[in-house]
Amino acid sequence: MTNAVDALRAFNRFHSQWAGLLRPSYMDSGLGVTAARLLYEIGRAPTGGLLASDLCADLALDPGYVSRVLSRFEKSGWIARDRGRDARQRPIRLTPAGEAFLVRLDQRTRADTAARIAHLSPGNRAVLVAALAQVRALLDPAAD
Repeated sequence: MTNAVDALRAFNRFHSQWAGLLRPSYMDSGLGVTAARLLYEIGRAPTGGLLASDLCADLALDPGYVSRVLSRFEKSGWIARDRGRDARQRPIRLTPAGEAFLVRLDQRTRADTAARIAHLSPGNRAVLVAALAQVRALLDPAAD
């Protein structure tokens, strides 16, 4: 067990550094990695939007933190809060400005990732894809 824990922790440290997750601004977006992830999750939500409580539960984030980030997104014009079934449940969705920002951020992330793996041969990219799928299946058997 100790070897598995040590190996996983070492990989997590490597990946955090490799992916730039420790930088104050993810992909030079002006957002931290957690805020960028929140924006991504809102962007991939169903058409009707999603609730702040869903974001908190799905990402295991503090509701106060999520509320502050959502307020910042709202002030930036990136999200809108619609009317829900009651005043406490207001679905969140991206505005056109939020969608445009997210598209640019996603393009930057994809380009950065592609550049980082460009040195791999097509065969090694296939090995990478299979290895990542295997790791995910081992750590989260419920993953799709």
